[in-house]
Amino acid sequence: MSEIEKTYLLIGNKLKSIRKNNKVSLSKLARTTGINRGYISKIEKGKANPTILTIGTLCKTFDISLIEFLKSNDAKNI
Repeated sequence: MSEIEKTYLLIGNKLKSIRKNNKVSLSKLARTTGINRGYISKIEKGKANPTILTIGTLCKTFDISLIEFLKSNDAKNI
């Protein structure tokens, strides 16, 4: 797996974790953000390369900063 693929997966895992911790379904997140449900699913699986605007929209929805979103909770990934 390349470094870029690992990065996509880290972003996806972080989004999925935040979404689940907030008890928000993919469908509800899609309705709230206007981002296609299938695209959000691809992001969460590490199969999409979201723009910074897309990540910003998701962060705003969960009321977290972009910096907070991009911080790793795993010291090995810093």
